Amino acid sequence: MIPDIDEDTRSRYRHGACRALAIALHDATSWPLVVVSDFDADDDLTDDDRVSGQIAPARMSPAALHALVLCPNGSLIDIDGEHDPADLVDAYATEADEGMAVLRFAERADLLEEHEGTSAAASTVEEAAPHARAVVAHLRETSDGDRR
Repeated sequence: MIPDIDEDTRSRYRHGACRALAIALHDATSWPLVVVSDFDADDDLTDDDRVSGQIAPARMSPAALHALVLCPNGSLIDIDGEHDPADLVDAYATEADEGMAVLRFAERADLLEEHEGTSAAASTVEEAAPHARAVVAHLRETSDGDRR
């Protein structure tokens, strides 16, 4: 849990505005963008790869269920801090079509376009930037040396 981020803000960036926060995190760190989305037959992943949290290549895909960045240590980062990739796939399975979620790299422009087409578009990347900086600062304060 990231201190100094209130529950309303946390809720906003968990649901809908996660794309804006992920882009702001990416802009602050240059870490790759990753989305959780529905598994697609075109994904070049075996079911074992998908369940273990392997990340599929970027491509236009079904709408993101959640957006994050990939930390150099292999964890995924959002408003709540670090997450294990396999745990996220499992957590979002109930929201995914046919119960199968997948992690996929995302391009900034595609994610921004998707964000601007949602009801959460009122939350801009610029508004998310201070929260992204708070997340990054917290990660650096609690780092064991594997985040750059």
